[in-house]
Amino acid sequence: MRLPTLLVGAAALSALVPFTRSNAQLAEVGPVDPNNGFPAWYKDTNGLSLDLCLTDPLLCLLDAPVTLTNPGAPFPNNFGGTFPEEAFYQRVDGIMPTNNGGQALLVMALEAAFVNGPVAAGDQVTFARVRVRVDNLIAGQSYTVTSPVGIFTFVAANAGVRGINSTVDVGLIPGSFTEALGGAVGPWLQWDSGLPILDAAGREYIGSPAIEHTITGGEGGINFFRVDGPSVGGPGVNRIQTNTFIVMGLKTRAVAAGPVANFASAPNSGNAPLLVSFTDASTGTITSRSWSFGDGATSTATNPTHSYAAGTFSVSLTVNGPSGTNTLTKPNLIVVGNQAGGLVLATPTPGRAGVSNSYVVTGCTPNRTVGVFTGLALGGSIVNQGACGGIPIGISAPNRLVGKVNANASGVATIVGTPPAGTAGKLFHFQAIEPSTCRVSNIVSDVQ
Repeated sequence: MRLPTLLVGAAALSALVPFTRSNAQLAEVGPVDPNNGFPAWYKDTNGLSLDLCLTDPLLCLLDAPVTLTNPGAPFPNNFGGTFPEEAFYQRVDGIMPTNNGGQALLVMALEAAFVNGPVAAGDQVTFARVRVRVDNLIAGQSYTVTSPVGIFTFVAANAGVRGINSTVDVGLIPGSFTEALGGAVGPWLQWDSGLPILDAAGREYIGSPAIEHTITGGEGGINFFRVDGPSVGGPGVNRIQTNTFIVMGLKTRAVAAGPVANFASAPNSGNAPLLVSFTDASTGTITSRSWSFGDGATSTATNPTHSYAAGTFSVSLTVNGPSGTNTLTKPNLIVVGNQAGGLVLATPTPGRAGVSNSYVVTGCTPNRTVGVFTGLALGGSIVNQGACGGIPIGISAPNRLVGKVNANASGVATIVGTPPAGTAGKLFHFQAIEPSTCRVSNIVSDVQ
C-alpha cells in the first residue's frame, strides 16, 4: 500500500455525492506503544477497545507473524524486519457479485500504516477508511450504497471495472492519531453470534476474517451492504445485497486490578486462650495471601483461625496478584489477658535435648491433672483432654503431650520429660493445660 495513491481515491470521492454521519463513533485513542510508535488501542462510544492486531496472522490479516526479536533496539530494527507496512485495529469487508461477473466491495477499517509506504520510524499514521468499489455498471447512472457506516450515492464513471471507485481516509497525519476518531468507522462492528473467538494464547477477537458472518453494530441498525441502481445485478436486476462480512478485531485485554489487602477479625479481645477468626476482605485479583499473627505464627489460608496466649499482637495480611502485592497491618489489634489465677509455665530446665527436663507449672488447682504440650509451630489447634473435650491451644498440629501429673497441695505441677537427642538446636513451643478447669498457660519457646 502507498498512501499517496489512497489520497487520490479520497479526492475522487469529493466530486461525487458524499455520505455523512451525525457524529464520530470512536471515542478515545490509547497511549502510543513505544515498541512500534502506534497507539496501543482505539475505543468506540460503546466502551469496546480494540488493539492494533499483530498477534495472529490469520485472525489479524497479516502476511506473516510479527515478532519483537530485539527488545530495546530502535524501531523497526526491534522487529527484525517482521513489522508490516499496514495493520488493522478493525477491518470489515462485504463482497457480492454484480452484473456480468463483476464485484461489489465494501471495506470499513481503522488502519495503521506509514505515510510514504515502507516501514519507517516517524512515518506512522492511522486512518479510518471507507472504500466502495463496484464493477460493470451503466456509465453516468446514479447508484445508492447502503452500508453499516452510512448511506450515500455515486455516479458510475464508466461501464467497466470499478465504475464506482471511492476511498475516503480520515487521518493520515504522521504521529497525530486523534484525527482518525472523526472518521465514519465505528462503533466497532462484530459478529452477532458465535463469540468469543480465542487464539491459542487466550486472546479474544470479535470476528474471524476466514468466515463470512452476520454482524451487529451498524449505524441505525443497518447490518448489511446493499447497492441499488440500474441493472447492478444484471439486466433488470436493480438491487443486490449481502448480510455477511469478514470481520477482524482484537479486543483489548482487561488489566487485572491490583490487589488491596483488607480483613476483619473477631473476637479482638478476651482472656487466654483466645481463639480469633480472621476473614479476608481484600479486593482485586489475588493469587496468594500470607497472614502474620504477631506472635510468630503465620498462615496462607483464606480465612484462618488462630489461638492466642496472653499479650498484645499486631496482625498483617499480604495479598499477591498479577498486578502486584499489597500489605495491611493493624497494630495492637488483638489484646489477650490471663484468666484470674491462670496457669504459668516456666522455661524448661535445663532446656537441652537428650537429657531430662523439668516443666514447672504454677497456679494449678491442687491435686488436679496438668499436662504440657509441645510443637514446632505456633498457631491454633485443638487438643482433646478431660471433661472440656476440645481445648484450643496456641501450638499448631502436629503437637505432642510431653507428660502430665497431678499438681501438689500448693498448686504446683512438675512434669518431667526427655526431648530426643535428634531435636537438638530446634526451637520448640510449650503450653500447659488443666483439663478439669479448661485453663491453659502462657506459651514458652525454647531451643533444645
